Amino acid sequence: MWTAGQYNILIRSYKEVTDMDIFCGITWKNNGNPHYEIIRNGVITAINLSAGIPISQRGERHCTGYYDFSYGTTGAHTPCPHAAQMTKGHQCRSCQFQEGFVALHNTKHLNAVPPQLRSYVSQEHYLYLAAFGGGVVKVGTAARSRHPARWYEQGALAAMRIASRPDGIAIRQLESRISHAHGIAQTVRGNLKTNLISTLPSAEQVTADLHAVSRLVADDRDISVSDTIWCDMLPTIVNLKQKSEECRILPAGSMSWSLLDGPYAIGQCLIWHGYLSNYLLDIKPLVGRSVVFTDVGEGEAPLQASLF
Repeated sequence: MWTAGQYNILIRSYKEVTDMDIFCGITWKNNGNPHYEIIRNGVITAINLSAGIPISQRGERHCTGYYDFSYGTTGAHTPCPHAAQMTKGHQCRSCQFQEGFVALHNTKHLNAVPPQLRSYVSQEHYLYLAAFGGGVVKVGTAARSRHPARWYEQGALAAMRIASRPDGIAIRQLESRISHAHGIAQTVRGNLKTNLISTLPSAEQVTADLHAVSRLVADDRDISVSDTIWCDMLPTIVNLKQKSEECRILPAGSMSWSLLDGPYAIGQCLIWHGYLSNYLLDIKPLVGRSVVFTDVGEGEAPLQASLF
């Protein structure tokens, strides 16, 4: 039994959290328009990227809630009812189980899928190849309701569909087989994606990487390689590369930048042009933290001049 004092502490703690803007990351829609999502006064709120660069205010991290798929296959982002404080990650155990994906990883049959996810998992799913530059290509899956948003949010620079299945269980089984049979990775580390984006790869390089891997699987009985390549992220890179060949990766919390053009989003990274170079910031470390937005940095550290 809780005491009145404990209840008062809990209420005060919850009010402090709901008074913050808790950052949930960059959300992508199928139309390719990204926006920030924050939890403001306990409500999921969309913020345009033109608000500026998110800057962390406090060290605490809080749960960002869960997606409720009980009313449709796109899911509704729902705040954590407890505004739980996190030591790692961005989702408390209660929200993980409420969403249901944590119980889905080892599921092999549709009737074993958590009830709240059955409509989502039962829709058509696609198998795809995605290229990230530098010869890095992965195989992945996307639900019909999340296509092509899945490519945007993963930071893919080029992608193509290579198969479909009537549900998410069947597509995950196909993904596993194709990955092992042809030696294609199913995941790409976030820091590697960031490093590859910073090289500002050309459209020719990225599409060549994609074609090279597609030829590996072209003769597989379950694969149908398309001539259609999605590359909606590449114009952003081309535009910024015309302004500067340099792209600096900013450490979390850095204010050594300026902002002239942008910010734009590639996956969960922000990229923009400043006075001296382009800048790239991985915003995932900010997820779950209280943030403010600004378009004014503290200035740029000049490029080190060669001594010889």
